[in-house]
Amino acid sequence: MQILVTNPNEESVTIPARTPIELIWEIIASPVTVQLARPEETPDFCRPHLPGDLQPEDQALLDDLLQMHSDVFAWKDNDLRATDHVHHKIVLHTDIPIVEPYRRIPLHHLQEVRSHIEDLVDRGIIETGTSPYAAHIVVVRKKSGDLRLCWKSANYPRLARNS
Repeated sequence: MQILVTNPNEESVTIPARTPIELIWEIIASPVTVQLARPEETPDFCRPHLPGDLQPEDQALLDDLLQMHSDVFAWKDNDLRATDHVHHKIVLHTDIPIVEPYRRIPLHHLQEVRSHIEDLVDRGIIETGTSPYAAHIVVVRKKSGDLRLCWKSANYPRLARNS
């Protein structure tokens, strides 16, 4: 069996002969039927974000397209989940950890922020970490009144190498 091995790093790596690289297991797949619930029409909360100057036939095509691919949209906050399909790697120019200044959370938002963070941890979207790198959250209110937690990463782009 031939296995393609790639090295995404800039440094050369020599693998000695007969070095085990990976273990392989047989996977027996079981058929699974999944029924996705799709909205019957483009939800009203999408309408304000659609172009208003479309011809009726273009609007119908856009509605059909959104309907056809409605399973890729998160219709509610609880539709968002973590994924392991994509892994990101940020390579920095320096090994010195970046620590952003702490941004104070208003006391009247503190309990709501804590419960929101606990919910994100429970859903597997975020996890606790012990990295020496720290960029704190900024709390913003959405138009709906819900909280949005933003990660302010102003210093990261200038320290990251282009990949």
